[in-house]
Amino acid sequence: MIRLRGQIIALLLIPSLAVLLPWPLFFRLARGFSRFSWLFKEEAELAVAAVNSTDRFTADSVWERHYRLYKIVDAADPWLCRFRGRGWIKRYVDVKGEWPATIPFVASSMHYGAGLWALRHINLSRAPISMVLRPHAEWESSFSRPMQAYLKAYEHAIVDAGGGPITHTGPGLRQRFKHGLETNTNQLVLIDVPSNKNTLSVDFLGQTTYFASGLIDLSRSLGQQVVPYVMTLDFNTGRRKLVIGTVLPENLNLAQAMQSLAGFFDPYVRQQSEGWQLWGQYSAFVNPNCVAGEG
Repeated sequence: MIRLRGQIIALLLIPSLAVLLPWPLFFRLARGFSRFSWLFKEEAELAVAAVNSTDRFTADSVWERHYRLYKIVDAADPWLCRFRGRGWIKRYVDVKGEWPATIPFVASSMHYGAGLWALRHINLSRAPISMVLRPHAEWESSFSRPMQAYLKAYEHAIVDAGGGPITHTGPGLRQRFKHGLETNTNQLVLIDVPSNKNTLSVDFLGQTTYFASGLIDLSRSLGQQVVPYVMTLDFNTGRRKLVIGTVLPENLNLAQAMQSLAGFFDPYVRQQSEGWQLWGQYSAFVNPNCVAGEG
């Protein structure tokens, strides 16, 4: 019961304040809430253990607080995106780079930062975008009711922000993905998806890491532009920075394309490792026994 109450507070009550308060004031409160170790306790403990198991980063109390701050902001974004729009982006998001002028294209990112506003930015500046996600039936039973409610709300926010329907994984994914592109709906693909198939090894954070390559391969076979992006958070001000990379060169083979994507994300994760939301699953990305290997 205590755990469920904590999830309700962390995922629903605190984030909803973002709609009632000016963003700078909410962010100051979020910084204060991030000091409470019971918020996102299990996720933070797993992340800290994973980070400290590497020889590249150290997760101290400040790191853990920043990790929780990212979680709070990410949980607030579905509320914000529902009630805020272009004006909010102009005031609180700094943008570096530009999306491809020609649509459709495939945007690629990681479970990094608080990136929901990137979908709204694509939708407002170019065309609607759909995100590739697992159907509810594949994950509902694994989570508590508060977490289920939050994830469903987040999915609705993705549709609202991006303007395109969810592209669900499973049988028929290739056809749905292709159809979306044919109707000028951009597609979002995340490469840090733990998988036992369709992965390729890359050098990421100085270690061999296995990232999902199937949809990147499909995108390139369809002649689509693939462009990476990240969205970071300023821990002092709450401002976001959306960094849009350049389109992957067409002459790269799949292994080179995946390494190029990993190379784009690498410095941002090194600089602000608290922003990677999947530290708790780190072993699935670096342990070859957890994935199918190369290809």
